[in-house]
Amino acid sequence: MTAPTIQCIVEGKGETQAVPLVIRRIALSVTPAWCPITPPPVPLPKTQLRSVPELERAVARAKINLGPRGAIVMVHDADKDCPADLGPTIQARLSRIAGATPSVFVMASWEFESWFIAASRSLVQCGKLKPGCEPPQDVDAVRDAKGWIRRAAASEGGYRPTLHQAAFAAKFDIDEALRNSRSFRKFHKEVVALLTSLYSTP
Repeated sequence: MTAPTIQCIVEGKGETQAVPLVIRRIALSVTPAWCPITPPPVPLPKTQLRSVPELERAVARAKINLGPRGAIVMVHDADKDCPADLGPTIQARLSRIAGATPSVFVMASWEFESWFIAASRSLVQCGKLKPGCEPPQDVDAVRDAKGWIRRAAASEGGYRPTLHQAAFAAKFDIDEALRNSRSFRKFHKEVVALLTSLYSTP
């Protein structure tokens, strides 16, 4: 049986490698039998997120790579937007445009790097962050997550999303991130539900 395909739509260049990688890691953490195909993501800048025509174009491009068992996962930084307000609006548009294709939209609060902060102890242990780094009490309230990671990075070169995001995504501890980040818990829940549905489909 051919593995299902998860086609991502992402905001930034760093996420083009990081988001599919995290999805594959979540799949393997649930069961080793899950190994979804994750083609290169379709880009959709945050400035175009509210544009229905741009979203339609992105979904059309995403569907090109989907077989009979496929789904779309769209991830954007929340930044100053409230995920509880904007998220359902974009999800409704995405679902309408995607039609019969299962689709999920999740906003990382405030930024994708917030999920790394949530798992900062594990990133210290693997040498990505400086010793002593601890996740703040409310990870989802950290407004400059990229700056937080940049300042905490163990590398002399600091942290640049396009260069380092995938490496961090490969190393952060999923369970630690689940304990400390509400938005990562939502992402994990949605991805697992999507994969469960796809793998139960003949």
